[in-house]
Amino acid sequence: MSDKSSKPVEGRKLDFDEQAIFCRQLAFVVKAGIPLAGAYEFLKTEAEADENIVIIERVFDNLEGGSFADAMKKTGCFSDYLVSVVRLGEKTGNLEKALYDLADYFEQRAVIKRRVRQAFTYPLILLVMMTAVILFLIIEVLPQFAQIIASSGGTLPATAAGILDFGMWIRSYYPIILAVIAIIVAAVIIFRASSFGRRFNDRMSLTKIGFGKTTRELATARFCAAMRMSLSCGNSFPDAVSLSADIIGNTEVKQRLLKLRSLIDAGGEIPKSMSEIDLFPKSFVSLFATAYRTGSLDETLSRMADYYQASYDDSVYSITSRIEPILVIVLSCIAGIILFSVMMPIINIMQLVG
Repeated sequence: MSDKSSKPVEGRKLDFDEQAIFCRQLAFVVKAGIPLAGAYEFLKTEAEADENIVIIERVFDNLEGGSFADAMKKTGCFSDYLVSVVRLGEKTGNLEKALYDLADYFEQRAVIKRRVRQAFTYPLILLVMMTAVILFLIIEVLPQFAQIIASSGGTLPATAAGILDFGMWIRSYYPIILAVIAIIVAAVIIFRASSFGRRFNDRMSLTKIGFGKTTRELATARFCAAMRMSLSCGNSFPDAVSLSADIIGNTEVKQRLLKLRSLIDAGGEIPKSMSEIDLFPKSFVSLFATAYRTGSLDETLSRMADYYQASYDDSVYSITSRIEPILVIVLSCIAGIILFSVMMPIINIMQLVG
């Protein structure tokens, strides 16, 4: 191996595009019948960045005496989902199919990420600019208008007076306010990074507050893909459920799938057990039950994986596309209330003077 393997890559996570390229190139190697241990030179030659070469070198340095999934996991540069699916592909002897599916998956994720980024960019810029304008009106403009109105014998309406007091409070205590905001943000980041925080977030993601429909669509798509891969390699249904639980990427979903395994092991009917764990859409459970009884599970799982993945993608894009008009309406209303509260007393004074 090259001496580049000593270069640090701490915190360097491959993005969706890079993981897609890596998986597709590795799939070509597996399809060609080249042992994984002999794929090093090919992957290294195809790598575009020095950091990626370092990552590839570390993977193959860790490969000795272990699985490829374990070697990838040790680098800390690949997503947990990728590592889990590669491990499943190795266990089931279907690594080539797993790698091609992963390449398609990460290419789709890259497209969605670009869509979401584009959808969020303008609303975020708008939010920052409108917030700055509103704060400027409250802190600088409104006090001057209040002085003009007071000198003319008028009084501010209760709404404007309350806004003025709020602006003066911000001006007086803004260092403390900024410090509190920074502490809250840091606490949220630390909480989300903790094991308890991840479990809490995963539980909330299945509720309506956490866009549960979208999370369930993604979990269903991944479950279908994993079950199809596992069952096609001869695993029993309960074993396939356990293997699928490891690649979902959501601790709450994993616990429910493990509960499904327990219910099946206890003699429960598969459709009824799937309904009891309250994870999958009812239409999916019904279709799954029909496919299971008729022996067409492989084709059904493939189609349903594509369907729910596309449904998840559409849901994400739909959610992000609604943010912009909502922000425009809310922030415009706030600015309008402030201006209206200030201008009405001035108009009344001008009418009296006239």
